Amino acid sequence: MEELLQLTKPTKKLGLYYMYVLIYMALEDWENAATWINRFLQSEQVGIRQDLHCFARILQLIIHYELGNTELISYFTISTYRFISKRESLYQFEKILLRFIKNRLGIVMNKGQMIEEFRKTKEQLEAIRHDPYEKQPFRYYDFIGWLDSKISGQSFQKLKTRQYHQAKIETRATG
Repeated sequence: MEELLQLTKPTKKLGLYYMYVLIYMALEDWENAATWINRFLQSEQVGIRQDLHCFARILQLIIHYELGNTELISYFTISTYRFISKRESLYQFEKILLRFIKNRLGIVMNKGQMIEEFRKTKEQLEAIRHDPYEKQPFRYYDFIGWLDSKISGQSFQKLKTRQYHQAKIETRATG
């Protein structure tokens, strides 16, 4: 990968970094996802889209949650909250996730309480999912799928594989 990155124009590197993050998250390889999200966020690229940078910071929080880095979650939550709140307009999506992360993600709860918090956050996100202004955040990562995996106790990868096969079966049945 490093050879590919050396041949890539600087403006395209950020896109590759972000794709690597998504791939490693889908594979639930949280260590590598952390490595690539750090490269993305520490890149000195000028002109990075603010919305993409905000969502990368939210992904960073999810990654560290998955790694069990509770001290880092507290630090990154404050940093992310400050960064995102400086923007003039926030997506409702960002407000919901920031509230969830700030108030619940770093707090030690029993499994039942945590599942209930995941469920509430999922319901809030589903309520705005089809709003034309709110659609963009859902293109960056399947946050609802991640929440589903937490609620069901299944791996994200298995959940997405099952959804893919179910959609394939439904397509054959209707087509």
